[in-house]
Amino acid sequence: MHISKHFFIYSVIGVSGAVLDFFIFSCAVCVGTNYIVANAVGVICGISNNFILNAHYNFKTKSNFFMRFLSFFCVGIFGLFLSSFFLYLNNIYFQVSIYIAKFATIFVVAITQYLLNKTITFRGGDERVRRCNTRV
Repeated sequence: MHISKHFFIYSVIGVSGAVLDFFIFSCAVCVGTNYIVANAVGVICGISNNFILNAHYNFKTKSNFFMRFLSFFCVGIFGLFLSSFFLYLNNIYFQVSIYIAKFATIFVVAITQYLLNKTITFRGGDERVRRCNTRV
C-alpha cells in the first residue's frame, strides 16, 4: 500500500478522533475545566479511538497489540505535549480564541503523529499483510 493511501485512511480516521477530541475539549471547557486539563482528556480519548481504528482498518495489524498501543499512546502523549505547548503559547502571546487555537494545533500534531506512527508503531504491518495475501 502506498504511503498516500495510508495517509488518506489515517487522515479520515484522524478526523473522527479530532472531532471526538474537540467535542470533549469544548464540553470540558464549557463546564469550567482548565483548558490544559480539557486538552489532555480530549487527546487521550482521541488517541484511543484512533489506535483501534488504525490498527484494524488502516494498518491491519493484530500482532503485538499491547506493545503497538503503548507505542501509539506514547506518540499520542508527545502530540499532547506539542498541542498543549501551542495552546500555552497562544494563551500567553497571541490570545486567539482557545477554540481556534485548538483547531489549528490539530493539523500540526496530526502530521507529526502520522510520520511517527507509520515508522515506529505500525512498521512491518504491510509486510505481514502481503505475506498473508501471497499464501492465498
